[in-house]
Amino acid sequence: MEKQLYTQLDQPVAMLGRQAPQTTVWHCPVRAAPEDPILSDAQWAEIARRVVAAAGIAPTGDTEACRWAAVRHADNHIHITATLVRQDGHRPKRDYDIRAVQREARQIEVDYGLRRLKPGDGTAAKRPTSKEHFKAKRLGQDATAREILRRRVRRAMAAASTETEFFVLLEASGVVVRPKTEPSGDVTGYSVSLPGDVNKQGKPIWYAGSTLSGDLSLPQVRKRLATTAPEPVSARPGNPWHQNCRHRTHPPPPHP
Repeated sequence: MEKQLYTQLDQPVAMLGRQAPQTTVWHCPVRAAPEDPILSDAQWAEIARRVVAAAGIAPTGDTEACRWAAVRHADNHIHITATLVRQDGHRPKRDYDIRAVQREARQIEVDYGLRRLKPGDGTAAKRPTSKEHFKAKRLGQDATAREILRRRVRRAMAAASTETEFFVLLEASGVVVRPKTEPSGDVTGYSVSLPGDVNKQGKPIWYAGSTLSGDLSLPQVRKRLATTAPEPVSARPGNPWHQNCRHRTHPPPPHP
């Protein structure tokens, strides 16, 4: 069934042959909050239609729009996948599609009585791209490198009491850390990478802390360390966090 669905979605791309664009897949997860009411299949279907219309993937009434499908994986969320080639062989018009989808999502929250979020200001954590999702799936991972790194950086920040300890905990969790050092010797930022996560040239793929999320930039990490005590959490036996930080009063959390 999955192969048949993929074949149907990809048919407009296949018809273009060598003229097909390099990026042909659009992916968008849509999730309700835990306290939200359980929506019906029909309601989720309507939400999916509104999202793809807002994104410019399949505008309402456009018979030549891109093909798309929505799959409900659980009561509280769906995943929408679309082919980025229209039935007429052209690319969809997706100018500012992220902002448009966010605006539609805020209206959907109102229409369905869901938890209402504040309008985005452009500083939220960047979502993994479709390429990142497919790469994670190909490698057998349940999350993308970006998501894994973001999670580990947050846990290191929550468990650390000093900046030095923050970097020690990151490295102990299996993260490769590259500080950004100015000629004066001052550290003004940092980038992180997962071992083995490389590009086509075999070079590590780095993510700046501020790229993972605005609150994970080094200035924000320093601000958090200066104003908040480390969280009392426990580690799994044999976890490298525990092995490298036995001297801590509050052992750091396990990494995924």
